[in-house]
Amino acid sequence: MNRLSHSSISKYLECNRKYRHHYVERVRPKTIKSALVFGGCVDEGLNALHQGKTIEEAKELFLKEWSKFETDKSMIYSKSDLDKELLKHFDINYPDESWWSMLYKGYLMLEACQREVLPLIKEHIAVQKNITFKNDAGDEIVGILDLIIKSKDDKIYLMDNKTSSVKYTDQSPKESQQLVLYYYIEKDSIPIDECGFFVYNKKINMQRVKKCKKCGTINESSHKTCNAQELVSQFVNDKNELVTIRERGSRCNGEFEVTYNPIAEVDVITNVITPEDEERVINDIDRANEGITNKEFEPNFEACEGKFGKCEYYKLCHESSVEGLKIEKKES
Repeated sequence: MNRLSHSSISKYLECNRKYRHHYVERVRPKTIKSALVFGGCVDEGLNALHQGKTIEEAKELFLKEWSKFETDKSMIYSKSDLDKELLKHFDINYPDESWWSMLYKGYLMLEACQREVLPLIKEHIAVQKNITFKNDAGDEIVGILDLIIKSKDDKIYLMDNKTSSVKYTDQSPKESQQLVLYYYIEKDSIPIDECGFFVYNKKINMQRVKKCKKCGTINESSHKTCNAQELVSQFVNDKNELVTIRERGSRCNGEFEVTYNPIAEVDVITNVITPEDEERVINDIDRANEGITNKEFEPNFEACEGKFGKCEYYKLCHESSVEGLKIEKKES
């Protein structure tokens, strides 16, 4: 009998050999990617907000978890993690420190949840719910779903929190094995209308405003000085309207005062899950479960390189090298 999770099923479907290295042989990378760790830390704060905690309590929980990795040399950051403009705004004296950049991104994401997501919710039906499902053979699938909520229009949604630097497509919920699987497990006990994602964007909107110190014009151009036409006079006409006359061809050339009001943006994406979506996911799960039971661990060389780089087991598969890898002991 197998005990599987969404993560283990996904790994097997991506590459059978990758599943064997990770779950059977317990070979793991010596480094950890910031995206996975950061997402888990932000989840701590988001869960707190959805459980009725204050924004201050949510930030404290996030900080407690994220602080564990401040000096972790095994952490690998991506280029998109570092936002120098954001650090400059918060007057941080470590312009090359990605950890600080992600700290403030996390704070802004929690503020975005309070500002944009919580007002959409009428009732929290479940937060961080443990789920389990067994087939007739006794094989078990386990997981933890983020949220089941009732919206202000009385529709029920099964939702998942995500942090990402890339846009999710409009069809991403119905294409998600995880969401469809959780829907399949929960739909008989809770009348779920749709499934979806709250996607917190890692690319912070700085809301940069350039205002001319001389003429007061808000400028959206790339000019270093104000390119507005210079003011000649202003007067109130017979309709009690303020009329401004500017001298044609003469630039103001005033210096800009630049201000910022950084915010994290949230995309709310939902789909209706169809029987075809359920059938596709159940077939994939059955295929993975059968392959794992039969110890079918052939490599999928098409998965060796993806949009985020080479697989962590690339050298092990291609060169029989364990460079950058370690073997973890089984949990007692």
